[in-house]
Amino acid sequence: MNACCSSLVIFVSLSLCFSIAQAEPADAARVPHYTTPYVLPSVDQIKKQINRVRTYYESSSTQTIINSSSGEEITDFSEVIHQAEVSEGLSSEWSYTHGVVLSAFDYIDDVIDDERFAKNNTQFYDFVLKRLPYFQQKANQFGPIEKIGVWGRILDFHALDDCGSIGAAMIKTYQKNRKDEYLEIINRTADHISNKQFRLNDGTLARHRPQYQSIWADDIYMSVPFLVNMGALTGETKYYDDAIKQILQMAERLYVPEKELFDHGWSVTSGDYDPRFYWGRANGWVLMSMAELLSIVPEDYPQRDKILHLYRSMVRSLANLQHGSGFWHNLLDRPDTFLETSATAMFTYAIAKGINEGWINHVYGPVALSGWNAINTRILDNGAVDGTVEGTTFAHDNAYYYHRGQSIHAAHGYGPTLYAGVEMIRLLNNDKLDISVAAPNSINSTFHFRLKSEWP
Repeated sequence: MNACCSSLVIFVSLSLCFSIAQAEPADAARVPHYTTPYVLPSVDQIKKQINRVRTYYESSSTQTIINSSSGEEITDFSEVIHQAEVSEGLSSEWSYTHGVVLSAFDYIDDVIDDERFAKNNTQFYDFVLKRLPYFQQKANQFGPIEKIGVWGRILDFHALDDCGSIGAAMIKTYQKNRKDEYLEIINRTADHISNKQFRLNDGTLARHRPQYQSIWADDIYMSVPFLVNMGALTGETKYYDDAIKQILQMAERLYVPEKELFDHGWSVTSGDYDPRFYWGRANGWVLMSMAELLSIVPEDYPQRDKILHLYRSMVRSLANLQHGSGFWHNLLDRPDTFLETSATAMFTYAIAKGINEGWINHVYGPVALSGWNAINTRILDNGAVDGTVEGTTFAHDNAYYYHRGQSIHAAHGYGPTLYAGVEMIRLLNNDKLDISVAAPNSINSTFHFRLKSEWP
């Protein structure tokens, strides 16, 4: 009996030890394994990536006029050729996506004083202005041209997409080179946005697409950056007033306080019961637009505080919705949708910008840091930016948003990535902050951004 009891005690003891051993993992298992590097990048590393993206983007086009039938460059412009087209490529486009890139180039020139970026802008706009009369002559000779290849409706704007974003970048470039020949297109853009673009009865910019009298969150970016930069250029506050009105009146239809996010779109016919889809890039357009407005409109300007409140509330919500990899989802509140690059870059830029400008608290620093580390994994060795959702209409079903394509050819990712990179450089160089770095291979260590002035 005693021997039996002894054996039982030994068995129980061994079982208990085995259970304890199972409950206490080995040290390696206790260290977190991040799917995206959880590191503090250096300024030089980010500059290298920015220049890699710039080089790839610039090399995408020769910026020439070609014969579309033969593919050969046209060098004699004394006679109009019906097959004349602009060479294809991202860096040849007169498009809203190229406008974001050119605005980013302008901003990079301000921050890191690298003349290659500003020169790129002047080179592009000079190319457009030099050859645009040739296409006007072509239209006069062969009949009206609705679109000129990658230059779209540059001769006759029909929509905000045709002129707003790239017009804003043109103002920024003009502010530096003061080439008066830029003013014709700048003023024509101002006239289209202010006087010709369709609006609802209350003055909210709208489209007849996809439904009659529709509002798109995207159109906040297609109008507001131009309007605030036009206000800065001319000194006319009517442009500031219109920009603020667009954000606030679109927010009345699209902003959902419970989510602190913007619905992608709304139409008059569906009204209060319009279905809601919180598309990532649409919210990115909104947040970038608010950052642009807050940067330019004076701090004491009427209703600027309302824009600041919307901006802050969106940042609070987005911090919570960020995936553990640092990305955000294509549909922000649907974690089973794919992780998307352009929205991630837009949010990273706008959050880092807010910290640098003092619009939001510095505790959001790790959110921006994780965002940049995620974006960095999508910059390929040749400088192409991968994982960007293709152009996306204002839709009314989850199946559409869930199954959008992603590509290095979706130009929407390049400008935001450049913006995110340069703003992260500003954040790393922000002398008001102290950054406590997460220790590698530590069981419990994270990043903390602290305001130096708060500490003794």
